[in-house]
Amino acid sequence: MKLGVLLQYWDTRNDVRLLVEELARRFDVVLLAQERDRKALEKSPYTVRYVGDRSWFWSRFWGYLFSIFGHIPRSERNYYIDEYFKLEWLKPAQKFRAGLMLQLSQILPKCFSFDAYARQLAGQSCAELGDLDALLMVTEICDPGTFGLAQRLGKPTAAYVYSWDHAPKHKRMSPKLDWYFTWNAPVGDDLVELQGVPPARIRPVGSTQLVYVKDYLQNAPARQRKIPYDYVYFGCATGSPRFVEQEVRVIVWLANTLREIAPEIKLLVRPYPFLGNWDLYAPLRSLTNVVFDDAFRHGAESRALTREMMNEKFNRLEHARAFVHLGTTLGFECAYFDTPMLFLAPQDFDFGLPRTDRMHLLNFFGQYHLEKYLELKKYPNVVAQQAGLRPALEAVLKSPRTMLAYGEEIRAVTPLRSLEEIVAGMVACLSHPSAALPKTRLHVPA
Repeated sequence: MKLGVLLQYWDTRNDVRLLVEELARRFDVVLLAQERDRKALEKSPYTVRYVGDRSWFWSRFWGYLFSIFGHIPRSERNYYIDEYFKLEWLKPAQKFRAGLMLQLSQILPKCFSFDAYARQLAGQSCAELGDLDALLMVTEICDPGTFGLAQRLGKPTAAYVYSWDHAPKHKRMSPKLDWYFTWNAPVGDDLVELQGVPPARIRPVGSTQLVYVKDYLQNAPARQRKIPYDYVYFGCATGSPRFVEQEVRVIVWLANTLREIAPEIKLLVRPYPFLGNWDLYAPLRSLTNVVFDDAFRHGAESRALTREMMNEKFNRLEHARAFVHLGTTLGFECAYFDTPMLFLAPQDFDFGLPRTDRMHLLNFFGQYHLEKYLELKKYPNVVAQQAGLRPALEAVLKSPRTMLAYGEEIRAVTPLRSLEEIVAGMVACLSHPSAALPKTRLHVPA
């Protein structure tokens, strides 16, 4: 069976490469890549075909229409926060144009579905799909024309929902795919509620990101403590400069509180890996109890973390006196260790911005996926007011076992699975799509 894999995150996520490697043991894999991945794929052992649109004009035309009038997830806050976050990475002219379209999208009707957008680009796609038996994508769908062409040709299509926050924030997702593979059942529920995906098309298979945690837990040498001193570990959660400036204010507050409670304990800060300008963390370097965990980017050839770097991160999580964050996948990863966690979302904190500013960090806290999976307010681990930080920090340092139930609930949602187990779940659907799907294909209007 020949399986086309539409690439996403090839240069930043090693687990995507491992997923392709495992799929290649079961299928004849053909990589469908965009031009930007050409250099990274020069030495690829797989067949590579490049996709794109033949007409620059029509690609831009339909793309602009979808940007302004396109359907968005029902979790609007997640979507718009992510889109405004993306603006921070653009050049001035691009930022102005994209920002204008984003503002228009907030006031104009959303009457253009992703499926209709993909159909318009199907005729412009230069993808070679004729000999493929099925198409697998990684969310979000990065090339609508390729997906639209696959639909036109009647090819079975599937997507792996790569992360726990993709259903709430991405608009390039279609209810017409034959299969969605997810981390767990609740992420499947998110697809149903936020994206209108029929439940019969969803299959929980596990998380490729958490495969590294499973492997680490079975690696005794890697689990031996590496840092000799006591520390509280802070994982930075934001990559937008305006968010980072506010997050730094929170870290200063945390560092000062920690110094008052336990001056002998360091605050080990892990910067956000995809933030280009780490100079934004400069205010922290003058704090005597702050140490940076930033070696993972020194001399790195790409933004993807090696397995050794991943194990070092897990070692820091496992042996920390506590892990503190504002909402990051590290909060999921830490749940698999007996390390108490604190989730900081102080509603009365002075973040240095007017509350009405769309980039205020309180808007970040209120996102759908954070409230559902990490901001579990029934636990004392969630610090919702400034006055709650000191007692919560004292609790995780002095009686850590009383603060573990929070992490236990988080990890119960997503059982750890090996890459082989994850791919086996996909294979069962991809190999026999007609048998696995309902007899009558569900019709979802465009």
